[in-house]
Amino acid sequence: MSVVEAVYCGCYPILPQRLSYPEIFPSAGFRFNYYDDFNELVILLARAVENIEHIRRLSFRSHLHKFSWTNIAPLYDQEFEVLADLVKKPA
Repeated sequence: MSVVEAVYCGCYPILPQRLSYPEIFPSAGFRFNYYDDFNELVILLARAVENIEHIRRLSFRSHLHKFSWTNIAPLYDQEFEVLADLVKKPA
């Protein structure tokens, strides 16, 4: 979630092509944001520095709408209701 928060606040994502990142930021739209090894990481970092003015104009917020509190809060509420019901039932 820290990466989601950082990108929402305007940080430019440069991420490993593993873990859950491709699920959050689909590689089709973010192919220039992923690296597979150290050499690719260095290339992406250099490209970001060289194109900083362009990168500062980019926004990835629209890709993160599904993580907004407006969407997530009802899911938490549902899960807490299920847990509360489990606690209320006698063993």
